Amino acid sequence: MFQSRLPAFLITALVFVALTVSAQMFKSESDFRKYFIEKGDSLDAVEGLWKVNTVQQFYAYDTLYDSKSFAQTVALLKQDSLFLSYDMKGAAFNATFSKTDVNKVYLFKILLKEIDRYTKTNAVISAGNSMEYSYELPEEYLHLIFKDSFEKGDRVVNKVSWTKIPVK
Repeated sequence: MFQSRLPAFLITALVFVALTVSAQMFKSESDFRKYFIEKGDSLDAVEGLWKVNTVQQFYAYDTLYDSKSFAQTVALLKQDSLFLSYDMKGAAFNATFSKTDVNKVYLFKILLKEIDRYTKTNAVISAGNSMEYSYELPEEYLHLIFKDSFEKGDRVVNKVSWTKIPVK
């Protein structure tokens, strides 16, 4: 099992592996709030500030042996046909949302740069302005992150819940 490497992995997962690209005009949560207030009703349902809670579950085959939780605030902004995610200092994450043919259902994608592969799943915004989804990290990624401590049957599942933060 890869239990001895959990802290380093959690740090990587916590920040969604932030990209070096920044949202030039946003340097703080208050900058994002001002933008969302100004845009008001013209925003898509997924745009705005979100509190993101992640439970990362570690399995040996189908046996859960550890679980870690973490939270952060994320801003989602539309750029072309995608909704990009940013931390509260304006740095872009490697996670995006895109619309589907179903109202308030979005395709969530996170780029695992280390293996040049996306993990994706559907996210549905409920009437209470929240959304939930889960995804399993690919074995190829786990091999790379945990190296020699990876064992056959090791799995990591991220269960993610988003709660929209009112901006007014």
